[in-house]
Amino acid sequence: MAEQIGVQQKWHQGDHFDICLEMRAKAVALGAIEITLRQCAAMNRIRKITGALGKPQDAEDRMRKLVAERRSRGITLLYRQWLTHRNVQAILSVEQRQELSNFARSLINSII
Repeated sequence: MAEQIGVQQKWHQGDHFDICLEMRAKAVALGAIEITLRQCAAMNRIRKITGALGKPQDAEDRMRKLVAERRSRGITLLYRQWLTHRNVQAILSVEQRQELSNFARSLINSII
């Protein structure tokens, strides 16, 4: 389509073209689909996770579901690690306890 609307290959940015509004109007007239920045971000994130780009119409909903699923798995893992932390804490030195607490905080921050 880029050739049809007169956009040069040098404007290709990996997975899209940077074009002016006039060229954008031509592209839409030829069948290009306009998407929001949120849809674009969700589609790219989904592609990184699943390998498939998907459709812009359902990209935001799919992204919310993937994030919720990932968080629930992370929280379950974090809970198991916290239980281990509680059981092990009684036999650790003060330095080891501090190190384990720092590790737990880093896990929480990586999920949130």
